[in-house]
Amino acid sequence: MLPSAVVKHDLKPEVEEDHAYEMVADAMTSFMGGVLGDEKSDKRTQKLVKESKPFFQPLIDAMVLEDSYNIKDPCYGHDLVNPDVPTCLQGSKWSERAQAIMGGDISDKHAKIVTQDNFHRVYTVTPIHLPQINNTCDGTSSCTLESITVTENYYNRLSPFDTGETEIGAVEIKAKLMSR
Repeated sequence: MLPSAVVKHDLKPEVEEDHAYEMVADAMTSFMGGVLGDEKSDKRTQKLVKESKPFFQPLIDAMVLEDSYNIKDPCYGHDLVNPDVPTCLQGSKWSERAQAIMGGDISDKHAKIVTQDNFHRVYTVTPIHLPQINNTCDGTSSCTLESITVTENYYNRLSPFDTGETEIGAVEIKAKLMSR
């Protein structure tokens, strides 16, 4: 029997329960068959992945832009610039985009802004992580303005169960950016 929170808040099914079980069993056996080297099963799995892509792609794109902690843990390094390693997330692409917006339109000034975001807990005091600009543009030639920003994604921590009641994306993205 399902927990009452799941019954109350879960998505309503689009197909009957028996048909849903058949669909899941088909997908599982196709996947396992493909892993074991069955070419027919592997092609079936590829077809299922292709069919599901239009539905899931916007969700995946949003999680990648956010650099969701549900994809990979944040680095939270001691230094301002986190290590660029495959085991953790360095920073948020969303904050890098926000910094470019915050910088305003500088295309007529022969300059561009390049931002590197880094995940840190924004409330820490030691060490304190603040955004910074690493160079200046004198306005006489083309220039790349390099900035470093700081971000922490905050997720709903009230429900550890996947009942559909709480979101999986960040509830808040706390970002420290440089003003224009």
